[in-house]
Amino acid sequence: MGDEWDRGQWVRVLLVFGLSPLALTGLVGAPVLAVLAIAGGQLLLGILCVAWFSIGWVWYQSFRTVVRSVR
Repeated sequence: MGDEWDRGQWVRVLLVFGLSPLALTGLVGAPVLAVLAIAGGQLLLGILCVAWFSIGWVWYQSFRTVVRSVR
């Protein structure tokens, strides 16, 4: 029964899909917001947007890993 998933794999899948709305908006909108914020003199907001993008990037990499493991 090598095809059975352990609990850790299910937790990863739930985390990946649970974070997807936040992560997707971070991947798409955060770089634009970061540039606008920094250009407008709001450095802290720009840094927060970069962190938001980082969350999206980590989610995307996790999603790719999960999809590959399912195939």
